[in-house]
Amino acid sequence: MFDQTTGASGSSSNQLIPHGTLAFAVIKVTGVKKSKRTGGEYANLELTISEGEYQRRKVWTVIMNPQDPANMDDVKRAEGKPDGAKMGLVALTRIFEAAGVFTNDPRSYQKFNGATFNEILQHIEGLTAGIKVKVAKGGDGYDDKNEVAEFLSPNPASGASLNWNKLVGGATVQDARKSAFTAPIQTPTQAPAQAAKPSASSTPPWLKKNNAEDSNNPY
Repeated sequence: MFDQTTGASGSSSNQLIPHGTLAFAVIKVTGVKKSKRTGGEYANLELTISEGEYQRRKVWTVIMNPQDPANMDDVKRAEGKPDGAKMGLVALTRIFEAAGVFTNDPRSYQKFNGATFNEILQHIEGLTAGIKVKVAKGGDGYDDKNEVAEFLSPNPASGASLNWNKLVGGATVQDARKSAFTAPIQTPTQAPAQAAKPSASSTPPWLKKNNAEDSNNPY
């Protein structure tokens, strides 16, 4: 339990997770804010690695609201590059694929039709995602830190399945997650129902929009 190196600057808890590390991590939404640069809405996420060498270590990222017109950059789209809205949509899709909410049945992707960004965020709270970690260079007096380089997915069409397969190959992940995109599609008696909207009484504190400028916001 106790150790001479506990809290020392050279301990592993103070060292950055190596760039390119693959891990499972549990999602926590810590805030919903507006970009000081574009006015676009985004969510701050804190991810806690759930197993392996870096268990309990934290990684951070932001997800842009894919429904917010302020996050849709026409210039980037014209250049064939993803804008903030597209990147937010991709991240959310991969999170739900990794959690088994979306499967190889195309109808599973209809679950959040009509849901707001805030409602969708409530549904990713507590989910376990597959991530690739990166080391982001610090600036303006900030140290380097670990962030999410990409969210991984078992969907072969996602472009993120190669690293997913590497991750599950050495992890104690549930079989359901491994087979979510390989199992035969079961024909349901009716179309999948939309995800239930959380009641007002269950609204977490972070859901209250904070329109103040964020000095540490990269967007």
